Amino acid sequence: MRYKGRSSQPSREIQEKAVIALRACRDAMVAISTGSKVGGLLYAAADEVMDAIDDLAGVMLDDKRFFHAKPHSTSGTAKANT
Repeated sequence: MRYKGRSSQPSREIQEKAVIALRACRDAMVAISTGSKVGGLLYAAADEVMDAIDDLAGVMLDDKRFFHAKPHSTSGTAKANT
């Protein structure tokens, strides 16, 4: 989703503060949804907040999945089984 309005990005300082706050909020929403009844009102509301945070990350950081869990990296010496 693209938003109309100013095309300039917030300053780096504001972005860094926002990322910290958004991470904390998204983590809290994950905790709420984890402890809530799937399909319940609280679960749905927490999910909507997470979607909004992801949308904001997409606009601000050009990465809608910025806050999603990422797999741990492996060392460069690991080889696939062939």
